[in-house]
Amino acid sequence: MTESRTSRQHGRSLIETLFVVAMLLIFSAIAVPSIWKTYADFKLLGMANDVAGMMQRTRSAAVRENSPAYLNYTSSPNQMVVALSNSYASLGGMEKEIVTLPSTMSFATAVGGTGQPAALTYSNLGAVSTTTMNVANASNPVYFNARGIPCPYNSTTGTCPTPSPSTAYVYYLTDGSSWMAVSANPAGRVKEWIWNASGGAWIAMNGPAN
Repeated sequence: MTESRTSRQHGRSLIETLFVVAMLLIFSAIAVPSIWKTYADFKLLGMANDVAGMMQRTRSAAVRENSPAYLNYTSSPNQMVVALSNSYASLGGMEKEIVTLPSTMSFATAVGGTGQPAALTYSNLGAVSTTTMNVANASNPVYFNARGIPCPYNSTTGTCPTPSPSTAYVYYLTDGSSWMAVSANPAGRVKEWIWNASGGAWIAMNGPAN
């Protein structure tokens, strides 16, 4: 009788073990996609932080050198570097830092289409309705004039005067599922944004826009 009870106890223990394993597999199947999504979002946030830092450096370089400066982005290789507009050469010191875009991420040239977020508006940036909203990308660099104001560069005259109407720049970053944006409003303030797909709105990551 003792041996029979022992065998039955072993049987129940095996069933319980299999049940626990099955539950763990189920929980893993549920949790792993969420973990990977969180990891991808952190990578995208890190990239947005890098881009925001480079935009700040561009503005600082323009003011320090008393010359228009731009954030030069190239898609091959995927990298960004600060440069003076009159020399097309990278500056020294901090400005030699290059941000390399991960292969899983890209700068969008436009938004507002199917599966894409809405565009940031002048009101998001605390600007007036006449503000020109420029989508920044490889063919449309971010320029700051010697006062640190975003401006449209004039390649003929080599100048980047304070614009009228005012100018703003926005980079849109995506990894194919999540979206972030980095903007420079007409006063030159740099901000990071995250797209809330469920709410259908951009959320500022670092305080008020103006």
